[in-house]
Formats: sequence, C-alpha cells, structure tokens
Amino acid sequence: MPDSRAAELVQLCDKSVDALKKRLDSDELDSMFHVAGGGRKRKLAGIEGAIVDAINNGTFHSHQQIADMIQEKHGVKVSLPVIGRLLKKTASGG
Repeated sequence: MPDSRAAELVQLCDKSVDALKKRLDSDELDSMFHVAGGGRKRKLAGIEGAIVDAINNGTFHSHQQIADMIQEKHGVKVSLPVIGRLLKKTASGG
C-alpha cells in the first residue's frame, strides 16, 4: 500500500506514516507504545492525608481558612479551587 493511501486511512501525514513503517521494520514496537510525559507532581501529594486529618479535627468555616492552615503548617501555598477539589475528593471517598 502506498504511504499516501495509508496516511489517508489513518489521518496522519506521509512523514508520520513513513516513521511508523520504519519503526515496525526495525522491531522498535516498545517505543511505539511508550507514553511520554507524566506531568508535574501535585503540590499536596505527600501531605494530603495530614491535611484531611487536620480538616476533620479542626473547625474551619471557609476555604481560605484551610488554605491559610496549609500555608502555616506545611509551607505550601494553594489556591481556593484546589481546596474545593480536595474537599470534594474527600467527601466522595476518592
């Protein structure tokens, strides 16, 4: 099958189809299925459990109070939407 027809079928450019064919020919299948990236580490990744415990044991009336507590205890500045997502996550058990 010509590269142009394959490119049309898979909706890729001719160059991408040629690169994929070369990978198949050289048995580099592992590299074809490797997903790069991973993104940035979450700010609260290591301390989320401690924050949830502090929220459950404290008397906080606003998202801002929780954000201030996180800043004071853990030195991490978080936005109010992050606090909302954390509260929603803990309320749903996720």
